[in-house]
Amino acid sequence: MFKDKIIIWNPGRIPEELDIKKLVLGEEKSIPKNIKIAEIFKEAGYMERYGSGIRRAFEEIKKHKLPPANISEIAGGFNVVLYGGLSGGLSGGLSGGLIEIVNIIKLNEGIKAKEISERLNRPIDTVDKQINGLIKKGFIIRKGSKKTGGYYVK
Repeated sequence: MFKDKIIIWNPGRIPEELDIKKLVLGEEKSIPKNIKIAEIFKEAGYMERYGSGIRRAFEEIKKHKLPPANISEIAGGFNVVLYGGLSGGLSGGLSGGLIEIVNIIKLNEGIKAKEISERLNRPIDTVDKQINGLIKKGFIIRKGSKKTGGYYVK
């Protein structure tokens, strides 16, 4: 894990009959290397369905407006680089203080300004101003009433 990206590397090559680009576009389904292990994960509820994980991951990346992941084969393995940590992707040039607010909201959908203020140990007036700026810039939105509503990443 890095400040601006996560790198995942797994040993073993992608099966020759699969094309990475088609896999990412959802035009091909992945092929489990060990069907018995895949069946165990499916039955245990750790998998929704066979062959859809990569496509769904890329849909989430697009949904959250993060830079595209980089998939490659290196050193006899399958390498995935996901961009957009604290300084990339979603932050779009925001300062560290604003990035902290966006990340808290991302991890705690529906959170209120008071709770953000308490978590960051910042005055509520400061947090309110920062939240209003993030709303104006289109990074977050508020849903619900004043009493029961909260903030969400756009």
